[in-house]
Amino acid sequence: MPEAAIPPLADSLSRLTPGQRILSVAAEMHRARNWMERRDLEEMRRCYARALDLMDRLCGLADRPKALGEYRRWRELTAGLFIREIPSMEEHKLLEDTLILLHPESWNAFFTPSAA
Repeated sequence: MPEAAIPPLADSLSRLTPGQRILSVAAEMHRARNWMERRDLEEMRRCYARALDLMDRLCGLADRPKALGEYRRWRELTAGLFIREIPSMEEHKLLEDTLILLHPESWNAFFTPSAA
């Protein structure tokens, strides 16, 4: 039985809501922070590379000019951390938190307690 084809990443992202797209980038940033805490800079950079790639794809899916500008600015600052020999944990956390705030849906998913 042939395996189902994996859809291209851009196609998969286009099926997500804007908030879910942001959360997918945030997941990579969270992984990067974990690797940074473990002092594994090689793995941390891989996570940054994936986060930057996802953000590039999100820029192509932005539905508002203001969102596009916010995405590009966030990407520029994150790329700055990527190229540093030893990135700042404080700056990383600020960018991670700022990313979540870029869309109300991602903010609510992250900061609003779920009803149990």
